[in-house]
Amino acid sequence: MPTPSWPTGQGRPGRRAVLRAGVAAGAAALLAGCGVRVGSRTGPATPVPPGADELARERVARDADALLALATRAAALRPADRALLAAVAADHRAHAAALRQAPATSAAPASPAPAGPPVTAAGALPALVRAERAAAAAATAELDRVGGEVARLLASVAASRSLHVALVTARLAR
Repeated sequence: MPTPSWPTGQGRPGRRAVLRAGVAAGAAALLAGCGVRVGSRTGPATPVPPGADELARERVARDADALLALATRAAALRPADRALLAAVAADHRAHAAALRQAPATSAAPASPAPAGPPVTAAGALPALVRAERAAAAAATAELDRVGGEVARLLASVAASRSLHVALVTARLAR
């Protein structure tokens, strides 16, 4: 049935012409959005390097990984302190997860936490206190380099690490 907006006969595009135009427009949109240009000698654009916020988050997350490993080893060596050390380990696991929830960037992928030096049952808690104290200072040192939202997160992590120092030191005093 003819429509009044199109004159009958000539000047009216055929179905094939309309389909060709639609396919051509779709292909052009697809090529425009993928970052590769037909006839271009360069590939897709290189990813943007991570900024200060992303780098700081990853450094503090790596410290959380190392502290988690140390707290886990200490818990295995000190069954009487296992509940406290499990809570400390859970905090570090949560910190690492929160720190790595940054928007997708080209930041370096997380590497496994180093095993660290061997720890004895007698030396486990003092080693954890030293590591927590150093990691709290490292997280605090990052505050001047990052934006407000990341600074709040890092300050919270540093405060938690300082609390761990106090809790484990109190356990040592018993």
